[in-house]
Order: sequence, then structure tokens, then C-alpha cells
Amino acid sequence: MYPTDLRERFDAERWMDWQQTTLNPASRPGFWQLVRTPPEQRDAAAIAESNSAVEALMAVLDAHLAQRNFMVGERFTVADIPIACEIHRWFGLPQQRQSRPHIERWYDSIRARQASMGVLDMQLS
Repeated sequence: MYPTDLRERFDAERWMDWQQTTLNPASRPGFWQLVRTPPEQRDAAAIAESNSAVEALMAVLDAHLAQRNFMVGERFTVADIPIACEIHRWFGLPQQRQSRPHIERWYDSIRARQASMGVLDMQLS
């Protein structure tokens, strides 16, 4: 799962870093507001700002996945795991989101993997 080819390995590292340092921080405020905050205490502006930031990042991700089946090419690698966890959280939020056909195709292929069953089919609560 960890690429041996150095170019692929560093591409996997790049996407895992992107998830941790860019995508997750953008999505965290919306997640906290929509899932962890009582409805009467939610900050609509924080939710909208988070959603806007994530939608821009989802456009980048969708364009990337339009060119390949997985994050680092044509096979599943360690880079797909943290991104899939983030997408699982994003898709589970009770909010409107733009359709992203390449992310949806990719995520469906991840969810179909035996190891993701019982994990990525759980609902957020």
C-alpha cells in the first residue's frame, strides 16, 4: 500500500499532508457546528465559511480524480485512506453540497473494499 516508486511515494505523502493540513482544518468548523453543537447554538456563518472552503478543495480533489482511479494513480495506496475518511465525514454532514462525480466514483470504489465495510458505512452521530 505504500508505494515503492519514489515519485508515487512522495505523491502519496503529499496527499496525506493535504488532508491533514488543508482539507481537515477547512472542514472541522462545519463538522463541529453541525454534529457537535446543539442546533440552537450553531453559528450559521461558521458553517457557511467552512462549507465554502471545503467546496473549493473538493473541486481540486474532483479534478485530480478525473485523471486517475485512485489518489496516486491506478491502484489503492495509503493516500486513499485519510482522504476517504475525510470524504466519509463530509458526505455524512446534514448540508447541501455540490455533486462531484469523480469523488463519488472513487469513494464508491473505496467503500466497496472489504476493509472499509463496517466503517465507511456507519452514520455520523
